[in-house]
Amino acid sequence: MVARAYALVFGAILTILGIAGLATGDVVFGLQVATLQDWVHLLTGALGLIAGLWVGYVGITYSRLYAQIFGVVYTLVALIGFATGEVLALFPVGTAESIIYLVIGVVGLLVGFTSWGLAWTRHEDLPERLRRAA
Repeated sequence: MVARAYALVFGAILTILGIAGLATGDVVFGLQVATLQDWVHLLTGALGLIAGLWVGYVGITYSRLYAQIFGVVYTLVALIGFATGEVLALFPVGTAESIIYLVIGVVGLLVGFTSWGLAWTRHEDLPERLRRAA
């Protein structure tokens, strides 16, 4: 399922970014990051992994919910980053980070809020009301 793949892939990427940032300091893979950003990456990545690894219909629901919530959040962070260069005066967000956040956010919005998020789901895993929608 696409929503589950989104949660797993971006959850793993964000978790790795968070761990690498906490281990190395200010620069991670060429990006300037603050310690608060590292913790946010670690937390949102861990939530993605949990949502993606959850089994059955509940996992489908949590994966889509994860994509919806963090699609909105990361898109907003990207737009704020492009406009001001920082997020709520808590941490700086450069152009490269804003582009990454925009990709994470827009893909999350597509996966979370469209029927595309249900693609590749076995119909027997879905409740009857979602089988009709898929």
